[in-house]
Amino acid sequence: MTIPIENPTVIELFKFAPAVIALMGVVYLLYRLLVKKEETLKSLIKGTQSDIERQAKMITLLEILVNRSRSRG
Repeated sequence: MTIPIENPTVIELFKFAPAVIALMGVVYLLYRLLVKKEETLKSLIKGTQSDIERQAKMITLLEILVNRSRSRG
């Protein structure tokens, strides 16, 4: 089935094609923004988890040192 070019619907579509392309561009940019947001949040969460692990190790080491100093003195 072919659509004749004289069809008013086809002509109207070509009139608004730049707007449709611009809208698709905006949707793509919003999608990329959301993807980057997820990646940023994942990296922040990963960094926070490593900070928590590092702090837990420091607290454990501090407790060991405090217990040693108490047992000596």
